[in-house]
Amino acid sequence: MDVFIKSFNRMFCLARCLATVEKYVVGASHIVVLDDGTPRVFLDVVQKRYPNVEIIQPPHGERKTELVANGIYNERFSPEEYEKWGLMNPSAFWREEIGKSQSEYVCVLEEDVWFVRPLDLNAVKRRLSAHNTLIFHLWLRAITAAARPTLTSVRAAIDDGLTAIYFEPHIKMNVDRSQVFVPAQAIYKRDYFTKAFSATDYRFTVKSQFNLAVEYINALTTTPTFAYAEHDLVVHGFTTTSRKTELTGEAFDPFPMNRALNQAMHDDRFDYCADLPRDFSEARIFETIEQYVSRDKAVEWQAWYKKFQDYYRSLGDVIG
Repeated sequence: MDVFIKSFNRMFCLARCLATVEKYVVGASHIVVLDDGTPRVFLDVVQKRYPNVEIIQPPHGERKTELVANGIYNERFSPEEYEKWGLMNPSAFWREEIGKSQSEYVCVLEEDVWFVRPLDLNAVKRRLSAHNTLIFHLWLRAITAAARPTLTSVRAAIDDGLTAIYFEPHIKMNVDRSQVFVPAQAIYKRDYFTKAFSATDYRFTVKSQFNLAVEYINALTTTPTFAYAEHDLVVHGFTTTSRKTELTGEAFDPFPMNRALNQAMHDDRFDYCADLPRDFSEARIFETIEQYVSRDKAVEWQAWYKKFQDYYRSLGDVIG
């Protein structure tokens, strides 16, 4: 099974993710990083440490990073704006590259997750194929807390160390869409993933992706299943973000923070495996930003970080 990691401008997270893939995952045919414009100087550090990993960038290369640094890039760019600035829509990039895979199932991650338990991809593939499973969630919290009470589930062992819980989706409100489709942290039937991401207007709400996923399901002649791991196989980080966000009630630009952390890793002054299996410590991030940018920026990040955690706690997420 091929493993794909979506990445943008957080090499310290990517290296952390790859370290745990190397430690916990068996049965990966290829490990491919789909990077959406990180400066090559940082990608080269990761490539040197993980030479068997393939790193692919879209045709615009580092152009997106330049636009972000200059305050021009916007997550809500229209297709016309993408064309104007010479960019490729991220969803089109992911779909194009993942569509080339010869695997029936693909594992798709984002750079800010890391494995905490072993995963045998060959065993998983056999079980998912036998149950006609379209998506196997590796991180239970990807199915939002509000959606979980609606699940009707059946447990079944994948192997001696891993149990999958197969469920029948019940879509009653928008939040329930996460039962049927999430943009990463899962194993997908490849054609299901590429169908969902054939929409040109990708948004983090995944509304368009959900609608296309439902089209795929409705066209099937056999009943599909959905599943998640009984215990989280990956954990998501909350100390960083790759995009400007107003979830906390105010705008926060993560670019200076991410560049500082990338540079610190480049300089061998930031241990990307530190604090595992937990997230990076608050003190470690603060000290690095203070050293490479300024104390004011570190204080700004710290205020955002606390609000960011509070926001996800309000959704029922447990942040460790």
